[in-house]
Amino acid sequence: MPDQASALRHAKQFKRANRSLRKLRTYLGRVIRDIARRIEGNEALQAAFARSLSLARTVRDQKQHQRGYKVYSLHAPEVECIGKGKAHKPYEFGVKVSVATTLSHAKGGQFVTHVKAMPGKPYDATHWQQSYRRWKRLSATLSSASSPTRDTAATTHRPATSSESSSLVRSGV
Repeated sequence: MPDQASALRHAKQFKRANRSLRKLRTYLGRVIRDIARRIEGNEALQAAFARSLSLARTVRDQKQHQRGYKVYSLHAPEVECIGKGKAHKPYEFGVKVSVATTLSHAKGGQFVTHVKAMPGKPYDATHWQQSYRRWKRLSATLSSASSPTRDTAATTHRPATSSESSSLVRSGV
């Protein structure tokens, strides 16, 4: 019955759903305490289980409407809830990513030269400033380099002006 919480919430049976979630939290607390007792005194085991136990404690203690850090996935704790602001899809879960590729097409296809995950809040004011500076450096090197790279996260932040777009057209973008 405890694994039926989402089905019970869908059926508007919130008291039964909360009771099953309390049961699951109790089970998780028992497992956490049991593992902690069994590895007590063994430094190697404590080091091996430290991250897993920390994640489990976070999951057990987090609340539905809490602000700040929450764990949505145990196997990928960097996953975050991203608010989309759309009625048909208000939230998305994942990590924003920056991808850099070569501008010129190779015979074997397009190759990715760099992928960078950006957990946290990558689009705050300092990120915009850094991306703009990166974009300016990139546009300066586009005209001089024979096989430049493009950071798509940096280039998608603002549209190019007419002089910048003409230099991009001349360089073969």
